[in-house]
Amino acid sequence: MKANERRLSEIIYGPSQYVIPVFQRYYVWEDDSWNRLWEDLILLLELEEEKSHFLGSIVCISELNQPGAVAAYQLIDGQQRLITLSILLCAIRDCAKKAGWKELAAEVEENFLVHRFRKGRERYKIYPRIKDRDRYIYLIEDDQQNSKSGRINLAYNYFIKEIESKELF
Repeated sequence: MKANERRLSEIIYGPSQYVIPVFQRYYVWEDDSWNRLWEDLILLLELEEEKSHFLGSIVCISELNQPGAVAAYQLIDGQQRLITLSILLCAIRDCAKKAGWKELAAEVEENFLVHRFRKGRERYKIYPRIKDRDRYIYLIEDDQQNSKSGRINLAYNYFIKEIESKELF
């Protein structure tokens, strides 16, 4: 096994896709985990000097890729963190949209959530297990009518509330 240090932005900004394999647990994070992540991120924002934060390891195994396909990786460790961060990015996108910052909203979506010109499974930078998939995709596609319940939606609502309470937009 070969380990490399990468920044989160290099992982989710890149052209790859991270697939949650069937043997991984479903999305289970709750308030305490969301709150801990949020407080760490706010602390980073408040520091006057540039700092970084270690979010933990992400372990992947490359899938067999076809020529011309999005490079996909089975996400062995780090799926809860990556899904939570993409949910946070959806909340940022939607708050930016609501505040009239359409360019920022589009930038977040196109750089960190989707592969803009891909269809089907390849469109999504993170592709959850089947039980979480519909709610996650509705959230990514900003389809609020179909995205109403479940832990993914609870996380989204948590981050919307926190962003609005800090008046970040």
